[in-house]
Amino acid sequence: MCALERKVFYLNVTAFSIAIERVLEPSLNGRPVVMAPVKSERSLLWEVSPEAKNEGLKKGMSLAQAKKVCKDIIVLPPRPDLVNQVNRKIENKLLSNLTPVYEVEKPGHAYLDLTGLEKLYGEKGDMGKKILLDLKNDFSLIPSVGSSINKLVSKVAAKSKVDDIVLIQEGKEKQFLSPLPVEVLPLVRQIIKVKKDTLFQDLNLKKVRDILSLSPYALEVAFGKTGTEIISMAKGIDFSPVLPPKKEHALFEETYLKEDTNDLPKLRQVLSTLVESGLFKLRKKGLFCQKIEVSFRYIDYKFVSKEKELKNPSQYSYEIAPLVLSLFYDLFKRRTRIQFISVNFKELIQNEIQLSFLDHFQGSKEIESTMDSIKNKFGQRLIKYGNEVG
Repeated sequence: MCALERKVFYLNVTAFSIAIERVLEPSLNGRPVVMAPVKSERSLLWEVSPEAKNEGLKKGMSLAQAKKVCKDIIVLPPRPDLVNQVNRKIENKLLSNLTPVYEVEKPGHAYLDLTGLEKLYGEKGDMGKKILLDLKNDFSLIPSVGSSINKLVSKVAAKSKVDDIVLIQEGKEKQFLSPLPVEVLPLVRQIIKVKKDTLFQDLNLKKVRDILSLSPYALEVAFGKTGTEIISMAKGIDFSPVLPPKKEHALFEETYLKEDTNDLPKLRQVLSTLVESGLFKLRKKGLFCQKIEVSFRYIDYKFVSKEKELKNPSQYSYEIAPLVLSLFYDLFKRRTRIQFISVNFKELIQNEIQLSFLDHFQGSKEIESTMDSIKNKFGQRLIKYGNEVG
C-alpha cells in the first residue's frame, strides 16, 4: 500500500500587525507603514510594511534613522494585545476547523497538515484556495500560502510571493530551493545573523545551489557537524512533524478600554464585568478555576501581570472577585492610564472540592444560579451585579 503524500501548508500574513491595522483603517493600504513605540526617537521598529521595506527600512532600525531614510512613513504604536486577540480568533475559527493538526509558529503564521483530507477539500490547489479565501472572507486579511511535503519548503514557498498560493510538487523541493538565497535555510540564517559568521560570504556561498555544489566532506570541514544538516536542508529534506496545539486549560476574558483611564471606580467596574462574564462561562461548562491571573497594559506599553492560586477551586463571584481586585491593587503602582485589561481563569477542573458539609455561602450560590438561569434565557447582558454598572 502506497504511503499518502504529505500535504503541509504554511499560512503567512506579511507584517501581520500592520495588516490588522489596515483592515481597521483602509487608508493605510499601499503606504509605507512601520510599527514602533512613538514616545522616543530611539525606539526600534517592531514591524515594517512591504512598502516601507522597499524604501530601505527594516525591523530593528531606530525610528529616528527610519524617518531620515523615508520621510513619508506612517508610524503606528504597537498593539500586541490586539494582535494576539486576532490570532486567537483565526486559530479558533479557521485553523482548528480545517484540521486538528496545525501549529501556530507566531501570530499570523501557521503550519497546517491536510494530509488525507482530499475528500473534504480537494487537491492541493483547492486546499490552498480555501485557506486563502476563508481568511479573506472572515478576517479581511490576504495571506500568502505555501504547500509541499514538509514544513521547511512550505514556509519558504509561502514567503517567496506576497498574497499568492505557491505549490511545490513532491520531488521538486531541491529544484525550487536551488536559485534562492542561502538565508532561506533556517540553520544558515541562524549562523549568519545570530552567530555573526562570515564563512558563507568568505566561501562565496550566495545561493542554495552553491551549497549543493560542494561535497558533504567540504561542508563538514567548513561547518563541522552542522554541515550535514545544512546540505540536507538545501535538498529540501525535512522530517519534522506539524505539532498539534496543546490544550490550555484556561478561560481568558479581556477588553480594550473605550478611553484610556486610571480612574479606579471605572477600572473596578471593568474588572467586575470581566470576572462575571468569565465565571458565567465557567458555570455553564461546569468548570472550576484553581488559579487566577490579572494583567493590564499601560498606554506607554508597559505590561504587568500577577497570578494567585485559590485555596479551593471555585466558580463563584464571592470567592474570586475579591481576589481579582486584590491582584489588581497589587499591580496598580503608577498614575499612568491603562488601555487594556485581562482576567485569566487558569487550571480548570470539572469537580469542586467540598471541604465542609456546612456551606456558609449557599445563599450567594443560589443567587448566582438564579442569575445564570436568567442570562441563559434572555441573554448575558440583561442582568448584572451592581458593581458592574457605572
